[in-house]
Amino acid sequence: MNYGSLNTLTLDGRIDLNRIGTGEIKLSTWKYYNNSDNVQITWGLDAYPRYGTKITSIQFNFYDLLKEGALTLTYTPAARSSYNGVFGLNIAYTKKVLEK
Repeated sequence: MNYGSLNTLTLDGRIDLNRIGTGEIKLSTWKYYNNSDNVQITWGLDAYPRYGTKITSIQFNFYDLLKEGALTLTYTPAARSSYNGVFGLNIAYTKKVLEK
């Protein structure tokens, strides 16, 4: 039996205790792979909301560079209890998604 890492189940990231409560939020990871019927996105945030606040949602805005950068789709993934870390997302190219 072979053993090895399961890349889809790995978790990257760290928490900087000095930044907790500072309100600092920055994109730490961004990569995507475009298939013929979906796009796979890996994204990560270093998120340290101010005390008493939380991140309620995030959005991905997609632009068509062949149409002078026109906004073609805004996608809001399911809410999370924490946005600090690295996450995976798979958006299927369905008729509903493509019509937005």
